[in-house]
Amino acid sequence: MNNNEEQSDLLTKVARFENMLSSSGNLYFDREDFQELIDYYLSIQEESRAKTVLDYALQQHPHSPDLKLAKAHVFIASNLLKDALDLLKELETIQPESGEVLLAKGTVYSRLKIKEKALDCFKRAIGHVEFNEDVYFLIAMEYQHNMEHDKAVKYHSYALKENPAFELSLFEINTCFDVTGNIGDAIQFYTEFLDRNPYSETAWFNLGTMYAKSESYDQAVVAYEYALAINPFFSSALFNKANSLASDDKYQEAIDCYKETFEHESPNYITFCYIGECYERLHKFNKALKYFDKAIKSEESYSDAWLGKAIALDHLDKGFEAYKCVSKALEINDKEPDYWFTCAELQEKLGFLEEALESMEKAVILDKSDVELMIHYVQMIYRNMDILSSFEIVNEALLIFPNQARLYYFKVGLCLCSGQYKEAYSTLDAALAFNTSAHQFLFDNFPEAKKNQNILEMISKKQN
Repeated sequence: MNNNEEQSDLLTKVARFENMLSSSGNLYFDREDFQELIDYYLSIQEESRAKTVLDYALQQHPHSPDLKLAKAHVFIASNLLKDALDLLKELETIQPESGEVLLAKGTVYSRLKIKEKALDCFKRAIGHVEFNEDVYFLIAMEYQHNMEHDKAVKYHSYALKENPAFELSLFEINTCFDVTGNIGDAIQFYTEFLDRNPYSETAWFNLGTMYAKSESYDQAVVAYEYALAINPFFSSALFNKANSLASDDKYQEAIDCYKETFEHESPNYITFCYIGECYERLHKFNKALKYFDKAIKSEESYSDAWLGKAIALDHLDKGFEAYKCVSKALEINDKEPDYWFTCAELQEKLGFLEEALESMEKAVILDKSDVELMIHYVQMIYRNMDILSSFEIVNEALLIFPNQARLYYFKVGLCLCSGQYKEAYSTLDAALAFNTSAHQFLFDNFPEAKKNQNILEMISKKQN
């Protein structure tokens, strides 16, 4: 009997049972039919109806251990965990090696958050059930719930050795690798798994995501292409392939790939926005605007599209329009440092200097770990305020990023501008100790420093 026939047969039994209830009759069902009906109602979360089936079942088959096990499952579904546990302990004395009883008992202990007893039950069930992969999966999930992801990986691996097509473990093992950040281990696992099971589209997809996380975008693209070779309609693989191409600066290829996803699923605002970003990177700003507008039309509250539109308009020298767009992005979401940074740049260009400094400060506060933001803030202060304020900010920045050579080089420039030559040379000495090659940052921001012979000699001596 195929799946469609089984489903049809089940629905016939359901209809027969429902008709019996409505007519207040008492038809006979065999034990297996009752079990199927109970499982059906539990699967659609109709616990009360499952209880009704159970009452009829036990009237007709009062001594069936299988129906008593079904009763335990009804207790579990109804969150009557103590009643379930008492019944399962009773059943275990009758059937001490029943894998189904042990799994149900382990489930109760898991729900009660008694981890060790849950694991003991699950592990004792191994070899006593039809499909061991299901047991390994439950053990792995118990470890995951307790944040022991390395142990979870081990048992998901066992499940996949039992059944390489077991999608639940393929999905969850990827989650474990994500949480632990063991990208190298993940790549090794999927590579070895695919050596044995080369036609697993999910494994190729997961391998692609891990290569992308390690910024090995060319290898990620190859993995996604294998997934697509197995399943040409795997839209997530196609979308991720486009993301990897974009991350690898292959913007036109990424655009083509994003557009190809439209053949498999309806276009959405995120994809429109990503296409717009690729066109923006290619300096095709009018085309970028077209796709940012499509994204906004599809989802007006998508703030990234408003930001993208602002950047494109700025490149087209439409500063006031750009400012309106970034303001809209901030109206939707004012917690993104990139939005405030873009806003600050536009405000500075438009002559709103006080507002620009306030926006840049907000960006830095929102992401105190971003050294690039901090450097932009220091540069903006220097462009628009006095030397004393610049010193104050760069010294604050060095407290946060004490090993950032560019900040030391910037301070060298400030010292030269204010005539503090002794301080400039001692600060340069510290900067050169961190990173000799970054000295160009000093000349980029303070071109006059190239005329200082002492500065040039110190750099030359350190390089040699």
